[in-house]
Amino acid sequence: MRHNPPRLYNFAAPAATAQDDLSDQLMSFSSKLSSKNNSETRLALDPDETVYIVFIGINDCGTTERDELEPVIQDIFDSALHDLYVRAGARNFIIFDVPPVDRSPQALESESSDLIEDRVETWNETLQTQTTEFGLSSTEATVFLSSAHQVLTDVLDDPLEYEFSEGDPADEGGGIWVDELHLTSEVHDILAEQLLRAVLNSVPDA
Repeated sequence: MRHNPPRLYNFAAPAATAQDDLSDQLMSFSSKLSSKNNSETRLALDPDETVYIVFIGINDCGTTERDELEPVIQDIFDSALHDLYVRAGARNFIIFDVPPVDRSPQALESESSDLIEDRVETWNETLQTQTTEFGLSSTEATVFLSSAHQVLTDVLDDPLEYEFSEGDPADEGGGIWVDELHLTSEVHDILAEQLLRAVLNSVPDA
């Protein structure tokens, strides 16, 4: 049986935060679904065949105080994801937590590693709680939480296992960090492989 290649619609924006930009990203997506668009520009998405991936929070952890993160995450679920579920008919969600950016060259060089680590820990703990609650309340949806934090931690702790060099975990422009904060395409490939493996393992007889 032949399968058509998946279509990808990317609504990410550089330096975006959930607090300031997620609503605009959602509006951009919603406009593509609008009946005002002609058939050539309007998105026609089958709920059973469409997966909504949410990977946000890195910039929030860099700019928002720890005690202000919980309401930001709450709004992601109460507004953005709820709207996707109710208005767009979204039924399949994959949500990524925040990777250990406290171990990025930027955090290490600015001596903000401990501060960022606390924020990332708070974000991920709250995200896990909210993801569970969203999955329970959205009875027609499948909600999957993928840990970018665990995957990147494994890479940073044992870079040789993933065919990186011993110096890559701290090096800007190396095999792991393309710059002071962002991950290389090689690391994104590892994230994708681990996600696919986890999803397949969660499906009976997959």
